[in-house]
Amino acid sequence: MILLGQTNISIEHVLLFGVLACVVLGAFWLASVQQGRAYATLLAWARHHDYRLLHVRNCLIARGPFTLVAGKDKFVYCVTIQDPAGQTRKGWVCGSFWNSSPTQVEVRWDEHA
Repeated sequence: MILLGQTNISIEHVLLFGVLACVVLGAFWLASVQQGRAYATLLAWARHHDYRLLHVRNCLIARGPFTLVAGKDKFVYCVTIQDPAGQTRKGWVCGSFWNSSPTQVEVRWDEHA
């Protein structure tokens, strides 16, 4: 038992704090990796279709047409692109954090934009 002033801290408390700190840091690391993969997939999708990304917004809560179908293993971006013909389009891009293929994303275009 370690005595710090008038406080008794057992080794179990120190180990528990260490484990909890590792869990929290691991969760932040995993979220960072997922977001990096999602953005890389979005860039690959745009490159695959020769789109120029004009605006990108990561949709964590308001997920547009994917609100009810996109689970926690999915990313959703609201994008504005310029296609090879020079047309500007706005839409929603949804894909999996674990599948980084640009052909495995789903897109729904906002026809009102």
